[in-house]
Amino acid sequence: DPPIRVLTLDADRYEADPDLLRREMMRGAQDVSRVLIDVATGSAAMLRQAVRLSPVLLVPVVPDMASVVTLQALEGFCRNHEGQGGKPLQAWYVLNQFDPSSPLQLDVREVLRQQLGERLLPFAIHRSPAMSEALAEGMTVIDYAPNSPASEDIMGLVTWIRNTSVAYGAGYRGVRWSER
Repeated sequence: DPPIRVLTLDADRYEADPDLLRREMMRGAQDVSRVLIDVATGSAAMLRQAVRLSPVLLVPVVPDMASVVTLQALEGFCRNHEGQGGKPLQAWYVLNQFDPSSPLQLDVREVLRQQLGERLLPFAIHRSPAMSEALAEGMTVIDYAPNSPASEDIMGLVTWIRNTSVAYGAGYRGVRWSER
């Protein structure tokens, strides 16, 4: 796969310049096939700009009641913004830091499944000390503990992203440079 590039973006700058995110991505994401943008919950200006790029919106959800409550706000945002083809933006959700031994988290997962249906991905990123240890070492969990269950979870998510999103540039085959 193409190399991974991490863009560090200052959310405060996006309020004043409505096209800044697209320009920074074009400059910093050369030679990549997909771009992941981690948008903080409070970065409404950055989220509005990201939505205009026709993304696949993936929302990690911690399995607690606070996530269930805030879900309605995000769903409202999606209903009020257009995605590809003028349709309402659709978000996909993945449980993060999931502990299947917790009855409360199992209940929250079921509530989310009832509210979201197939938009709650059928797999979860399980709680794992390997994640925290990898971050502390400045590594990805795949590099730090490649055979861990956490790495398997992340690779499942990577596979989902590959199968769901269109690689950047794939829509340009057979199109003249002047028409891109």
